[in-house]
Amino acid sequence: MNFNSALLTELCKLLGILKTRMTSLHPESDGIIERFNRTILNHLALFVSRNQPDWDTHLPLFLLAYRSTELEVIGLTPAEMLFGRTLRLPCDILFGQSSETPSSPNEYIHQKNALSPHLTHDVEGSAYVSSWLWSSRSKSYPFPLWSRPRGENILDGGAHFYQTYETKDGKFIAVGALEPPFYDAFIKGLGLDPDDLTQNAFGSEAQKKCAEVFLTKTQAEWCDVFDLTDACVTPVVPLEEAHNHPHNSHNQSFMKQDETMVPIPAPRLSRTSATPGLINPIPGQHTREILLETGFSKDEIESFIEDGTVYCTTVKPSL
Repeated sequence: MNFNSALLTELCKLLGILKTRMTSLHPESDGIIERFNRTILNHLALFVSRNQPDWDTHLPLFLLAYRSTELEVIGLTPAEMLFGRTLRLPCDILFGQSSETPSSPNEYIHQKNALSPHLTHDVEGSAYVSSWLWSSRSKSYPFPLWSRPRGENILDGGAHFYQTYETKDGKFIAVGALEPPFYDAFIKGLGLDPDDLTQNAFGSEAQKKCAEVFLTKTQAEWCDVFDLTDACVTPVVPLEEAHNHPHNSHNQSFMKQDETMVPIPAPRLSRTSATPGLINPIPGQHTREILLETGFSKDEIESFIEDGTVYCTTVKPSL
């Protein structure tokens, strides 16, 4: 029986591949599949535990090894036959591929062991670079940032001066007044007494007091209050309103595309500026053109579309 699709048949014809039949749809009747299944079971038996509950954890590693092993009969790996290239092994991903492919598993292991110290140095170096983060967890640190439980620290929602608050109109304001000058401007804009709400006042009461004040004005009104100040108070702009922000509006950073506002391409050149005139292609828009360039005839392409073998849209985007 022949299980070739029309598209595969045409591809084989185009590439000059002589293929007479496909493998049967019943794997149990295929000796090749049965032998491969036996190969998998035999190799997995070398790694699984006595009770065999963890066989599936070894399966990806075995398949990686199998697909990367050269077949003696044809001199190619399964990956090369399927993808046209060798697979990237973990050692290659971490350290880059060597100039010569290892000729044996022992050589591969030798290369990995030779490069392992570099990986250790990178891990230790990353830990050392984050020394400040570890030190700032200590309560003895001059300005501890992570000494409290999760959600109660300065940068993770525990500080009233580094928080997001709802406004009278249901919108939101973001506050990031970390440094003392910024905090002073923040408290002044709220109209609060600095002595009643110091920067060291942590907890829900301080946040509750700020939340009550922010609910007395709309987002636009708070923007007017903190405009031209160093309070580090900014509006949280919804996606559908981002193009109306004064900065984006002034710079014309957005354009309308299919009734939707989208960012314009970047970067823009100052001396040779251009206005975008095309929109993104629609999936299936260029199906006919691509298949024609590949070598298929118009009749063949239309039959593929009618059969649902390929997708082609009838909608043409407007410029």
